[in-house]
Amino acid sequence: MSEKELRKAFMNEERTVNTMINLLSEEEKQKIRKEASEAAWEEFSKAAWDRYSRLISWLCDNGRIDDLKIAAKSDEEYDRLYSEMEESNL
Repeated sequence: MSEKELRKAFMNEERTVNTMINLLSEEEKQKIRKEASEAAWEEFSKAAWDRYSRLISWLCDNGRIDDLKIAAKSDEEYDRLYSEMEESNL
């Protein structure tokens, strides 16, 4: 397939999606936005928890319980300690 054919296919597909979206009622659009937001929030929450649990494990494994308490109270300290952890794992 040539580049021109690929572009045409992409444009047709994009138009089809836009047409389908325009046919939805405002209520349907709001429902889709809400569901997408909830899914994005779930993904963000999972990633944040994975990141936090990695830091907790690393601090505990290295006997740094006091730093764990500091990280829990300060976003800046959390970020600093997380960066330290990442650098140590290089």
